[in-house]
Order: sequence, then structure tokens, then C-alpha cells
Amino acid sequence: MKYSMAKGLFVQLSANDIEKIEYIHGKEPTESIQNAYNRLGCDIIVNANFFSMSTGETCGEVVDEGKTLSTGMSPYGFAFVDKKKPVFSYKNSVKAIDFVGGYPCLLKDNKVYIDTNESGFSATSTAARGRTALGITANGDFIIRSIADTDSKNKISIKNLALQLQKYGCINAINLDGGGSTQWITPWGKFISGRKVDGFVAVWLKKKTSEGDKTMFNKNDVVTFLGGNVYSSASATKAAKTVDKQSECTITSVYEKGTHPYHCVSKDGNGVYGWVDANCIKAKTQEIVKEDKPADYAKEAWEAACKKGVLDGTSPQGNVTREMLAVILDRLGLLD
Repeated sequence: MKYSMAKGLFVQLSANDIEKIEYIHGKEPTESIQNAYNRLGCDIIVNANFFSMSTGETCGEVVDEGKTLSTGMSPYGFAFVDKKKPVFSYKNSVKAIDFVGGYPCLLKDNKVYIDTNESGFSATSTAARGRTALGITANGDFIIRSIADTDSKNKISIKNLALQLQKYGCINAINLDGGGSTQWITPWGKFISGRKVDGFVAVWLKKKTSEGDKTMFNKNDVVTFLGGNVYSSASATKAAKTVDKQSECTITSVYEKGTHPYHCVSKDGNGVYGWVDANCIKAKTQEIVKEDKPADYAKEAWEAACKKGVLDGTSPQGNVTREMLAVILDRLGLLD
């Protein structure tokens, strides 16, 4: 298993990592990802299929527990055979009881294959947006890639997303619902946009009884050192010192074959400088960052609402509480 939280979510899972994987249809009409995560008890959950924002109606090729919920859009997607094995499939030709289709398809047979020219749809436009995507490599590793719509540095176009997944080794891949729907919860961090969605892909990981695969971080990742031994080399048998407190660290070097594979340096002055074990660090939980300007699609309406005094001009991407909604309704004269 490999993962990174440095530029959004990247997870690479082998067959030996997956205890169970399935499509989960949310509670009607839509459900928050946190609620779904809590009720399922899974390890990884990401948003999945497209849906009607006004009604919650399922869109695309979706099969849940053997029942076809929707058809249309791209015929390509991922079947979860026996709820254990992800398989790239055309219209669920493998007859799995769970299947989620994408829109558009991104990669097919190791070639960029974007099966739409619908430029006006946000999921297929050339604009850089938040994205959620699934892919599979030639040796069967399953890839999950998500980028938050608030992540202005890493948002990406559909074509560049396809190329990125190809770079990760994917030979087949699909795009799922993105923009404000993109969100995830993992053992290493989470991003929650606040939007309720129609469906999810959930993964339960096998519990390791031995060291197993090392969780992989990358050079320059920022992580939390949990406390433990610090070594002078990646293969040292005796610790140079022990740091008994947490520290925010930058990984300055990675040696995958090392007993202590990560060289970490404290950013907060807490004394970590050296090689550490994989189980001594975890991903720094990603904070949800809201931009202080409206998204392009909402800019005109936002400015009109502020001009009319309906909104006060602050936090354009913030969540609306019930008391805030009451104030808005009062300003519109709907409570008189």
C-alpha cells in the first residue's frame, strides 16, 4: 500500500491490502460523507457517482447490491467483484453486484480515452476543478485520486487528470463526480466539503499481523512524528536518541529498503533530525481551506446577492447554518 496527502489524496492498493470494497448508496435523498463513514466503519471512503443536485436522483451507470439504480453517461466504470476485487468494466459486463460508472472515461487500454466532447458540463470542461477518480494499473493495483475543489494549486483539468493517472501507472481510469462533491475520509487525513452526495466508494483494509507493506510517503511531505527512536542511518541497529513528544516534520529523504525508511527534520524545534520508523509517523491531517472568493460559476450571483444586501460579502465558500439562513430569509422579506 502507498499513499500521499501532499497534493490531495493518492492511494494505491494491491489485492493484498483490500479486505472489502464496494459501492455504497447514500441514505435518501443524499448523505454526508462523515455520516456514511460512521455507519459503515470502513477505512477509506470517497464520493462517487454523479447525481441531481436538486432531487438527489442517481446519474450514470450505477448498480448497488445487484439492483440497477441508473444508466447513461459513460458506459465505463469499476465493478467490485465479490466486494473484493476492482475490475474495469463496460456496463458491468462482469455482472458484479456493485458497479459505479464514471463520466468521462479517462484511460482505456493504457491510452487517453475521454469519451465525451460535452464542453459545457463542469465535469468534462477544460477548467481546472476538484476531481475524484479511480484507476487500475497493469498488475491490478487500485488507485484512488482526489483533489479538493478549494485546492487552487492542484485543481486539474480532465485531460491533465488522465495524464496524471497514466503517470501513476494506470492503464484504465474513470472520472467521478468532482467540484464541491469531491471529499474523502482516510486513516491519514480527510477533506469534507460539506456537500451531501448520492453515493460513495468504501474500502475496508486488511489488518496486518506483521510489518507487511510499508506505508509510503514522499520526499518533502509534511508529517506528524508521533514519538520514538531517531537513528543516524536508515539501517542503524541502535538509536541515536529518543524523542518522546510529537513534532511536525518534513521528510527530507526516503530509502524504501531501509529499516528506518524516512529521514525527518522537525519544523517546530522539537528535536527530530534523523531516520525514523514508518510506524512513528502519520500524515498531517489536512485542514479544510475555504477560498475567500466565490467560484467562477457563482461569481455573478454572489455579487448580486451582496449588492442587494442579502449576503454580507464574507466567506463565499463557507457553510450556511440555520441561523444564518434565517437572517437571509428575513432580508428577503420572506418572514414578514
